[in-house]
Parts: sequence; C-alpha cells; structure tokens
Amino acid sequence: MKRNTNFTTQINGIPGKVVGLTVLPIQGSCSLQLVDDFLKTKTQSFFGLEESETLTPVQDVRTIETGEGCTWWLFWIGVLTLFMMIGIIFIVLAFVIKQRWLIIYTSRANLVVFNRNKEKIEQFKRGLVEAMISQNSSKSKVSDSSLKPPTPPRPPVLSKTPL
Repeated sequence: MKRNTNFTTQINGIPGKVVGLTVLPIQGSCSLQLVDDFLKTKTQSFFGLEESETLTPVQDVRTIETGEGCTWWLFWIGVLTLFMMIGIIFIVLAFVIKQRWLIIYTSRANLVVFNRNKEKIEQFKRGLVEAMISQNSSKSKVSDSSLKPPTPPRPPVLSKTPL
C-alpha cells in the first residue's frame, strides 16, 4: 500500500475509555500504528502489569473522532479545594490546559489515545483515512471485476401434448 510521506503512520500517547459521553484518560501508555491493511494497537497499563496487542483490519474502522476538552480531574480538585482558595488556581488550569484525543470506533472496540500534539493527531487521522480509502477502492475494483450480470430466469416450457 502506498502512503504519502506527509502522513504519520504511528501515534503514541495515553490510553483512554469512553464513559457515557465523556472521554477519560487511564494510566499507562498506548501506541497506534498502521501496518499494511491493519491498525496495530499496543497498550501497556500502569507499571506494566498488563500488556495487550491488537490487530484490527482497516476496513473494520467505522468512525474517527478527534476532540479537545477541559482537564476534568484538575477541575474537580479545584472544586474540592475551593474553600482554601487554592482551588481557584486548579479551576483556571483545568480550562487552560487542554486534553486532545483521538477515538477510533471499530465494529468491536473503541480505541482512545490522548496526545497533546494536535498536528500529530491530524496527520495520523489523515493517514488512517487514506488507508481506508485505498482499502475500499481496491476492494471495489476486485468486486466490480468479479461481478457478472445475473442470467435471467427461463420461463417454464408448456408442453402441447393432449391429455
């Protein structure tokens, strides 16, 4: 598969989970990498207690979402420490320090990566979209060449012999 050089084929960051309508970071490290027609996900939990590696076919990717939002844990620390007046600093920091994330929805799982570099997220997203388009175009070429028009059904032959 040909890839343009201005696309990133790997992104590293912090893994996350989708809880309701909120995206939350979890402890550990995560990397997503485009390998041929697969999306390779490697996740390591906090202190390396759990490791997982997943290969997802690119054609299973349903939606790609990028987002940016408030750092909620700083906000809630600010609310809890508001009575000491230090909480105001945490609340202001919660809105100044932005989290950026990439969510890839597949038919079986949601892959979430937090990364501070917005440009790197966009480059990886473009590379993944290019891989999806090339995968779909090669699949449609194969399916178009293998499809033949169906033969029409033959009408039943009525015999003209007397009973």
